[in-house]
Amino acid sequence: MMDISDGLMRDASRMARASELGFAIDSSLVPVDPTARDTAQLMGLEALPFALIGGEDHRLLATFPSRAAVPPHWVVIGEVTDDWRGVRVDGKVPEHLGWDHFEH
Repeated sequence: MMDISDGLMRDASRMARASELGFAIDSSLVPVDPTARDTAQLMGLEALPFALIGGEDHRLLATFPSRAAVPPHWVVIGEVTDDWRGVRVDGKVPEHLGWDHFEH
């Protein structure tokens, strides 16, 4: 389990690298905050990238055994894979993972 304050994609890729596993994320399952959705709409943008690569989210990313019950209020957004290629969203490697403190 880890926080996703640098963005879901960036921190999921870190978790994948550390565990030598992969993540297959289904974008239709990723929750988008209503305020982010409204803001994106006003700007003429898609809201999903805010949820995928935006930072400063005060949420946690965790993995659970496949047959374990997921705790209430947690949302399943994909699955862990043994294909060590980092993160894939809808089967594709994202072009941008989000904020990286060491790139800037």
